[in-house]
Amino acid sequence: MDDNPYSASLSKSSADTKGKPKGKQKAVLSDSDSSEDASSASSSDSDSKPPSRRPASSLPAFIRARSLAAQVVLQYTPVQSLLNSNDSIFLDFACGAGALSHHVAEHIDRVLGIDIHPPAVAEFNLRAQNQGLDKSEMYAIACDVLDSVQLDHVCAEWLGKIDIAACAMGFHHLPDMASVTKSITSNLLRSGGFMCVVDLLWTESTQTIFQNLKNAKDAMHHSHVHSHDHTHAHHIGGIRSEDILKSFQFAQLVDIEVFEYAFELPVMIPEKLLPESMRSSRESSSQFTPSNPAKKIEIMLPFLFAVGRKK
Repeated sequence: MDDNPYSASLSKSSADTKGKPKGKQKAVLSDSDSSEDASSASSSDSDSKPPSRRPASSLPAFIRARSLAAQVVLQYTPVQSLLNSNDSIFLDFACGAGALSHHVAEHIDRVLGIDIHPPAVAEFNLRAQNQGLDKSEMYAIACDVLDSVQLDHVCAEWLGKIDIAACAMGFHHLPDMASVTKSITSNLLRSGGFMCVVDLLWTESTQTIFQNLKNAKDAMHHSHVHSHDHTHAHHIGGIRSEDILKSFQFAQLVDIEVFEYAFELPVMIPEKLLPESMRSSRESSSQFTPSNPAKKIEIMLPFLFAVGRKK
């Protein structure tokens, strides 16, 4: 029986392969699968044909990525067994305003959001309230998971009770991924619970693009590229497979798998952000505006999915 919960074509790394990531193969999901109905993407489609490459959506890539992140987590076979049990609790770490949470809410009994920024938590709870969800169904709290005092007080109700902890597009902002992973695993996950991370996969191309974006920050409105600010990220260009694997191992998670290229998203990137050899001409900073979309190139951004289980 195939032990890959997606398809045999998916590139993956695991502790059993000595932590050495394999190269790119087919994607699990494509941008055409980004509807909220997770059943629209199937592993059989992944096996039979390459992912479709639609024109880049008008939605920022990292908003679309959270929708696909929810699908990846929910479709992971071991996680599905927890979704079918009663009183399951899902943790959306670095939840922001709750984009990931709202995609998974209908599939699980309770959703807890945790973010270090109180304004984001307030927005999360306001959106949940506006959707008619009470605190027992979806609620967020402000907490620094590396602060043991905050954990003991703010998160006391949730210690050791989380079935699935997930973070979408947040780990690349962390200066210490390993310590955060260990804290979530040790303090919040129950025995047998899963830790999941979906984030931008580091490649030489993403490194160049986002480093150029950082360098050009003062000369352009970077939010016109996408609304997620990578210029303050601690991991410019995304997360390396080996780094997330080491973080999971540090947290003593087991059954670790790191799926490279879990999905890819097409985005329009200003040509000036590409490597010099790929540009057809030099541009002024004034061309980085929605009203003048000339000299933008469509590229595919890759995203990884890492998952591990607490003993």
